[in-house]
Amino acid sequence: MTSRTPFQHAVADPGTRRDIARAVADGTPVDQLAEEFDIAPSTVRRYAEEWADVQRTIRNLDHWERESITLACRRGGRRRWERELGVDAVRELLDEH
Repeated sequence: MTSRTPFQHAVADPGTRRDIARAVADGTPVDQLAEEFDIAPSTVRRYAEEWADVQRTIRNLDHWERESITLACRRGGRRRWERELGVDAVRELLDEH
């Protein structure tokens, strides 16, 4: 029986992945970022797509939902919202960089 290796990002730090995605959104060429971080251009594009999805998820929440989720996370309900919205969306809502 073979054991599976757990998935690992090419860039381990989520803050750096977010910065790469923001750079793409700001117009920095994908190839330049790929070379700078020594990763594949497809990986850079994927990080940009993931970031866009997180932003879309957050935009779809109204003010009350954002406030309620933030309070729930501070009171111990973070895992539920991470399952529902995704870890990156919760980090962004809580302004954890």
